[in-house]
Amino acid sequence: MNRYLRIYLLTLTFCIGFPYSAFIICSNISNSWTYEVDSHINSIDISSNDEYIIAGTYGGYVYLFHKNNPNPIQIYNINEEVFKVDICADGKYIVVGIREKLLLFSQTSSNIIREYSVSYNTGGIFSFSDNGEFIVAGSSYYSWSPSSVDKLFFFSRDNSIPIWELPISVTKTSITSNGDYFIIGGSYGLSLFSRLGSNPIWTLGCSPASISISNSGDYIIIGDDFDASLYIFRRESATPIWNYHFYNYPNPVILSPDGNYIITVSNKLLYLFKKESSTPLWTYKVIGQNTYAKDGDVSFSAEFFTITMDLSPWEESKSIVYIFKKYQATPIWSKNFNGYENILKLGHEADFIVVGVNADFHKMIYKIDFLSIFPRMDYIEGFLYILFFLGIPCTAFISISFLLDFIVIKRRYAKQIVHAEEKLGKRFYDDLSKQFERWEKKKDKKYENND
Repeated sequence: MNRYLRIYLLTLTFCIGFPYSAFIICSNISNSWTYEVDSHINSIDISSNDEYIIAGTYGGYVYLFHKNNPNPIQIYNINEEVFKVDICADGKYIVVGIREKLLLFSQTSSNIIREYSVSYNTGGIFSFSDNGEFIVAGSSYYSWSPSSVDKLFFFSRDNSIPIWELPISVTKTSITSNGDYFIIGGSYGLSLFSRLGSNPIWTLGCSPASISISNSGDYIIIGDDFDASLYIFRRESATPIWNYHFYNYPNPVILSPDGNYIITVSNKLLYLFKKESSTPLWTYKVIGQNTYAKDGDVSFSAEFFTITMDLSPWEESKSIVYIFKKYQATPIWSKNFNGYENILKLGHEADFIVVGVNADFHKMIYKIDFLSIFPRMDYIEGFLYILFFLGIPCTAFISISFLLDFIVIKRRYAKQIVHAEEKLGKRFYDDLSKQFERWEKKKDKKYENND
């Protein structure tokens, strides 16, 4: 192959491969950011597609972010303390809980789409299905509030009037992704419902401190305050598959979205279980003031989970955040944050965490990419991209060019051999012809002498 053509091909490969590799690498560079909100952060949620982050505050504001942009897409002015926020899987709809109402917003507008009237203090006791179709909410009687009654509400997103309601005490809720099943906990115990009717599928007498249902609704877990035990059930029966007794009651109990793993905290010990066995896979002693964590303090993904614990406020107002791998009994990362009652959420694909920090002078939302926590991942990935998109094509072009050169040289050498053979053959033929002519002349001369 011509030397100039080879240089041209290598230059072309570099011009195509390197920008593409650079684009891939740059697209994976950490995009961590911070944002300061108006007041104490009460609630944070992340959409299941990991694109959107929502946060609600004591001062009555709700902030909606895209994960890669520290500037909010929307700021909703609620004018009342926000107890809880919940966002559906694609981020199109947000439900905001205030004292006696639930408010529905869309991603594209700061105006309220719909209001759901509920009992006093219901604002923090609701769950929004991942498909954005159904809301379960409840309340429990408070003697100092004349308007408070025990109520369970089941709403469709498209109607402010409940599909059905029941006069029953509700302090905890958890709903499946499609809204077909949900569980509620209250002063009487635990009940499993289907969205198709107000009669519970089954009810269990207990004192649930924390409850959780898998996305499919196949598995249910509770942390019982009365007997300090963890119970796991199948949807079909109120008879537990197994239970585990703790020294102090477990709180929270969190079931992984696929229903295969359980995380709970009791007496400053973190436990990881598989659904098949009451023997913990491992335990880890966490640092912190609290014997227990809150429901919002534990997040699961397919491979990782996270937990945040408040440190002692008498020593310092701080929280510590841990990231664990499921099969590793020591954290792979931890960090102290100033503030108290901090909130932690883990992206469902485990590529970032969101921490709401309530420090004395700054109320901050931190979005931290895993690439900034484990930067070597970025360098190794970048090297592999460069190797694949630049090194391999260059090597291929060079190898092919040398192969073509070898073929050309071989053919040229073969032609030279043929030419040499032809030249040698012609010379031999000429010599032989000359010798034959000499023989003929000698022969003719001999005949003449004889005559």
